[in-house]
Amino acid sequence: MELGAPLRVPFDQLFLDPNNPRLAPVEKPGYHDPARLFDERLQAQLESRMRGSYKGLKSLMHSIVNVGWIPVDAILVWQHPEAPGKYVVVEGNARTTALRAIRREHDRELKRLAKAKSRDLPTEMAVVQELEETVEALRRVVAGTRELEVFPVAAPSAEELFRSLPRLLGVRHISHAQQWKPYATNVYIYSLYKQIFEENYGEERLRLEEPLLREAGALVSLPSFKVRRAVQAVVAFNRFRAAWEDRLPQGERFTDLDQNFFLYLFEPGFAREQFGLDDGDLWLDREMEEIFFRWTFAKKREGDNRNILRSPEDIRTWNKLARYDERQKTHFSRMLDVRRPGAARPIAQAEADYTAHRANRTPLETIFSLIESMKEIQVETLLAAREEIRPAIAELMALSGDYLAMLDAVEGEEPRRKRSGGKR
Repeated sequence: MELGAPLRVPFDQLFLDPNNPRLAPVEKPGYHDPARLFDERLQAQLESRMRGSYKGLKSLMHSIVNVGWIPVDAILVWQHPEAPGKYVVVEGNARTTALRAIRREHDRELKRLAKAKSRDLPTEMAVVQELEETVEALRRVVAGTRELEVFPVAAPSAEELFRSLPRLLGVRHISHAQQWKPYATNVYIYSLYKQIFEENYGEERLRLEEPLLREAGALVSLPSFKVRRAVQAVVAFNRFRAAWEDRLPQGERFTDLDQNFFLYLFEPGFAREQFGLDDGDLWLDREMEEIFFRWTFAKKREGDNRNILRSPEDIRTWNKLARYDERQKTHFSRMLDVRRPGAARPIAQAEADYTAHRANRTPLETIFSLIESMKEIQVETLLAAREEIRPAIAELMALSGDYLAMLDAVEGEEPRRKRSGGKR
């Protein structure tokens, strides 16, 4: 109902979306001003960002050139009411960037071919033949995509587009196999919440309100607590990055993945309590920011990372140690204490002590602890370490099968023992 009938649109009338989470800064330009949307310099910047953020772009180009343009996934566009004939690509920015890059490559290869032919040397014949084949493959793509079939979003205004896009994009990119990366997803969720907040409160200082969180969550089929965490992570990370990037060791930079430190820090648990955060906060105060920087980013992270917290997962490890401490009356999580930041021990050491202590427990305790730990593993962790995790899970499944078979065999013997009076 939110899409119109497919159209055929000239390729040069398709423009990248500066509000796309892969391409846009946190403060997006919106869709109201056509001059900003279709500015040539901005479009060039967006292409550059897409090349930097989408690692699969070269593979996508290679596939299009070798297989041909196959429009398996729909390209969704919006025609600005004040700029007839110009279309913002709200879904399909990577493919649009790939086709732009193929056109530039076609122009470059044509020039190389002309230069090789002008030399007219026998030794150049193989080079000329290879270039001719390349140019022809590129030409077929360019010719075949002079016009593209696209689906227009039936939104008569920027406000209506804002309401339609979450339903059109949310399922695909937030809860589907074609997910955006965590940072891009959270930036998108933040932008939804921010716009809803501004519609209700104008230019008041942003704050978290449960009814508005539920409203934003309903647009993308997410519970309000996930919207809350996304907004907190984006705001806290970008405030932190702006204040501390120039304090990083030489050659170091913050990356989008560093947002996960804040995403995990705002999860309910011991770490959040230590840093004095609660559900209503949007950032760390300056004193806690300094402690967090000292523990996480003050030392070089390349090679042997010697920071107290080496990765976002260390925050979850810290929370796990605190839960263990509560059950076993131990003190491993207290090795990191914000009241004595200079005395903090690396989480790796705390985890090693915890592991040694846990090894002395009964097998039953070990199994239950393993189950609880596996329940906490996140999808992004599985994907990031799938080459190591897959064989470990396979071994675990094999061991579990052996143990269950042993239990089944023993339980099968018990009725026979009873019938024979316990004799074998």
